[in-house]
Amino acid sequence: MLTSLRKKIHVHKTSEAHVKAGEIQAVSRKEVMQTNIADQQKHKFASTTKVFRIAYYCAKKNRPYTDFRDLIRLQVANGTDLGRILHSEYTAAQIIDCVASEMRKKLCKAIVEQAPKLSVYIDESTTVSSQSVLIVYIRASVNGKDPVTFFLDLLHLPKADAQSIEATLTTCLSKHGFNNDFLAANWIGVCSDGASVMLGRKSGVLERLSGKYPQLVKWHCLCHRLELSISDTIDSVPGLQHVTSFFEKLYAVYHQSPKNLRELFECAKELEVQILKIGKVFTVRWVASSQRAIRAVWESYPALHSHLVKASTSSEHTTKQKSVFSGLNKVLTSEEYLLNLAGVADAVQEMGLLSEALQRDDITLPRAYQLINRSVRAIEKMKDMPGKHLKEAMESLEKGNFKGVTINPESTKGQVRINLPRFYQCLVDNLRSRLYALTASNRPAASSQSDEFESLVSEMEILNSQRWPNNVDSPWFEGEVKLEQLCKRFRLNFTSICEGFRDYIDNAGTEIPENLKPAVTAVNSLPVTSGDCERGFSTMNLVMSPIRSGLGIERLSSLLFISLIGPPADLWDPLPYVRKWLSSHRSADDNKSRKVDHPTQQEQRYSSLWDVF
Repeated sequence: MLTSLRKKIHVHKTSEAHVKAGEIQAVSRKEVMQTNIADQQKHKFASTTKVFRIAYYCAKKNRPYTDFRDLIRLQVANGTDLGRILHSEYTAAQIIDCVASEMRKKLCKAIVEQAPKLSVYIDESTTVSSQSVLIVYIRASVNGKDPVTFFLDLLHLPKADAQSIEATLTTCLSKHGFNNDFLAANWIGVCSDGASVMLGRKSGVLERLSGKYPQLVKWHCLCHRLELSISDTIDSVPGLQHVTSFFEKLYAVYHQSPKNLRELFECAKELEVQILKIGKVFTVRWVASSQRAIRAVWESYPALHSHLVKASTSSEHTTKQKSVFSGLNKVLTSEEYLLNLAGVADAVQEMGLLSEALQRDDITLPRAYQLINRSVRAIEKMKDMPGKHLKEAMESLEKGNFKGVTINPESTKGQVRINLPRFYQCLVDNLRSRLYALTASNRPAASSQSDEFESLVSEMEILNSQRWPNNVDSPWFEGEVKLEQLCKRFRLNFTSICEGFRDYIDNAGTEIPENLKPAVTAVNSLPVTSGDCERGFSTMNLVMSPIRSGLGIERLSSLLFISLIGPPADLWDPLPYVRKWLSSHRSADDNKSRKVDHPTQQEQRYSSLWDVF
């Protein structure tokens, strides 16, 4: 019976009808009709192409649609032939939607055809029009290149709960061609920030997704975890709150009064000191922002002291203001505060460098943990050996002044000297607690994740030749056991990859064999940080400004797609998109349409002066 069925299938496969049907299907995919229509209208491409470039430029530079109309008028004034129509801001919106849609289709089609291992980044936020939205990023290798993280879509959320977010995400992936079979075979990781709706242990979004895709690596953004580590340390170590409070007072003094800021710059000019922007520390911004704020006070120390002394005795200020300036100066010039500032500056500098490194475009998970281990070792060494800032402060105290400012050795009321060795050890403990896990938490119940994390790290280290034992040779059976676990995790062909791994050992890790590259690419496709989502929201706020709050989410997504990942306007080829447009729209040279006029839009108030110009 089975043999008979196979014979019938074979006969049908080789039949003339089946072959003809396959040819028709292949031709339909090539969109022959649309291509023929476009070829017949090649003479109309020139002006329409120019119009498309202008619309694309507006989207790429986050300009409003009304700029399209003004740029058209400018080019017409320069003598450029832009046809008869397609000159309105409404047309610009349609062109941008068409271009973004085709770009997204091409990209998703390439990913589906190449079937690389991919990770998904998600984050939820609110637009200026108070609409809840979900931003979706993908990290994958395209055309055999190194994995890259790119914007996929911006979606409206009917509700900001886990069920709605999960449904919205899966619908989005399916819409773009990533069906359930594709995701089951190629989806290896999902990353988000630390919101409870995302990382809830029982019914969070990541937990719900892992129920459908058990091999999924649930990842908590490393940059957010770094911030949580610092926050835990601030709450645990006495004295750190005083450092934070002093920066907040300085920020209030110089950002709420342009007069005070001007006087500070005058003092800096007299002392030939460069003033950096004074900000807050340990706020909702990344730790690199705190690093810059501390550096600003450290570098501007003489100018700050000079201004605070002058302002505390100036007749231009009230008695209350004078007391504020005097109090700030006492804190600034106290021995306790200088040592506290120096000790914190060393730690924050190390954390700031780590935070910025984790947000680099080319960061991978193995590289991230190499940097994390290095930073943890650096903080540990500070317990026994003073860092750059602390060493400078201690040497200055021996002389009695810091950067020409006399330091008061007496304790200042309310100031607490930070136990720096305890501070560094507490920071190290919190870093290890938060960063050495999949989804970090200080709760004891989360310690069960450590085994899964250690298993993932040990599997990844097999691909790092620097972590191999001395004088290892192939076949290395212990390493191959872990490699097999890695292949099982990522649904890879172990037989082929094992052969490449043995070749890799034979060449002493000098060159990655082709057979081993799928495993290396899969590891590098794992998520590291959701910083790209944060930058996506920043771009969203630039595009959807308060005066453009009426933008729809789908149209906003089109603008973001071009702005974030589209090629520069001078490198972009509009011809394929013009052909697609002409198959269902009119060209800029359409003779059946009334030629658009360009009335002067400016106010006529100064028209009497224009003849003079």
